[in-house]
Amino acid sequence: MKKVFLTSLILGLTFICTGCVKFDYNMEINKDAQIKISQTQAFNVKFFRAINPAFDTGFKKSVEELSKKYREAGFKTAEYNDDAFSGVTVIKDKLTFNNVTEALPEGFNKDEGSFIANRGFIKSSYKIHLFYDLGTALGSQDIKTGQRISSAGMPQAVLSRRRNSQYINGQLVDMNSVQQKYDAIEGEKPDIAPVSKLTIKIPAKASKHNADTLLSDKEYQWNLAATEQPAEIILEYEIIDLSKIAMTLSMIVLLGAVLLLVQRVQKSDVVKGL
Repeated sequence: MKKVFLTSLILGLTFICTGCVKFDYNMEINKDAQIKISQTQAFNVKFFRAINPAFDTGFKKSVEELSKKYREAGFKTAEYNDDAFSGVTVIKDKLTFNNVTEALPEGFNKDEGSFIANRGFIKSSYKIHLFYDLGTALGSQDIKTGQRISSAGMPQAVLSRRRNSQYINGQLVDMNSVQQKYDAIEGEKPDIAPVSKLTIKIPAKASKHNADTLLSDKEYQWNLAATEQPAEIILEYEIIDLSKIAMTLSMIVLLGAVLLLVQRVQKSDVVKGL
């Protein structure tokens, strides 16, 4: 499977204010251990419209180009919109514990031990152990060239507001001016707090997890932007195949019936022999 990961929709905007970007990840695992992964990456359009009224034109084009790129790579895409954020959702389904790491979005570790499945005849156990780094998901930007570079964490140059100016695609932007425009917004200001969450839905109640929120007995959620260190995701569960138990019991009953019938036939033969 081709390794393609969702990158920033508009190059350079993320380091103005990393909280203006939303990363929502969803993972659904069915009882047959097939996995569906979706990632939504969206920008706080209210914020950027307040800074630049012409923002929507370039933004819409970027979303269309990115969606086309992912469809060509075998992903499904859907436009994403809510009250404040707008962007794209990228979906990959029919994955397994053996190949799911190839489709993990940028920011997650892709170690072989991230997804472990121990399948038995009646009982199977599954373990998920991931790490997520928001800085890697956002990427970083070379201050001189405006080109994205890989990052193992949040670069100070990306997050700092102490600099008076920053480069966006090679063009110098007055960060003080950006801050002043934001401060001048009347009414309720757009929420610029970092947003990044992972929701995992499994076919059974977890035997072990470290989720921040329990949405239901089978649905767990992690706040990935809550700490400066990479977030750790732990989830374990077991599946007991009741159909195989029923089949095994049926075979035992059938075998017992056959043995009982054989014994009766043998006793009948002995009586006839007398």
